[in-house]
Amino acid sequence: MHTLHLLVPLLAAASFTQGAAIRHEPQPTNLPPAFKELESLRPLSHCDISTRKLPKRGNPPELPDPEANLRLKYITFGVGTQNYTCAGGVTKPTPIGAVATLYDGSCLNNINARAMSILNYITLHTSVSSASWVLESFLKMPKLGQHYFTEGRPFFDLTTRGGSDRAFVSVVASVPAPSGLDVPWLRLNKVEGSGIKVWLSLRPT
Repeated sequence: MHTLHLLVPLLAAASFTQGAAIRHEPQPTNLPPAFKELESLRPLSHCDISTRKLPKRGNPPELPDPEANLRLKYITFGVGTQNYTCAGGVTKPTPIGAVATLYDGSCLNNINARAMSILNYITLHTSVSSASWVLESFLKMPKLGQHYFTEGRPFFDLTTRGGSDRAFVSVVASVPAPSGLDVPWLRLNKVEGSGIKVWLSLRPT
């Protein structure tokens, strides 16, 4: 689950994890023992992510690269719920939107596949509040904003700490997740808003 950030003009890649709503208070004893392995992720006091490269699937198809004049601006992590419906007699649930709080993980140290797997496990197998505790209190990620849908349109608002990065977005490219089991990786372009131009949604695998 990676999210990316760029200089003007801005690019943001918002990684999004799904949460299971369970009635637990965010206490360390409620979390899997493996979360202690996340200590190496604790953020650096200063960092420069402008030259980081986007993750690749490793084989075609790949998401299109951002435009050459964009620079990475944020690496974000989202904790929330993905909503589905079985209306109309469909046999497979259909996604109808999501709600998530976004955290700034741009300066996390040593982001790796093992850490992403642990974070995804915590998000899916504890409560939203417990997963939020891990990101905000344990890993010291500041809140960056919110993701939600308005009249069926996906909206990202990254103005919690000021600035003007907010936008309605639309899907312009989609590729299967590397595992073949997770939801697809997406490229989202700004349709209306200010600040960030491109969003990449890379779910953990």
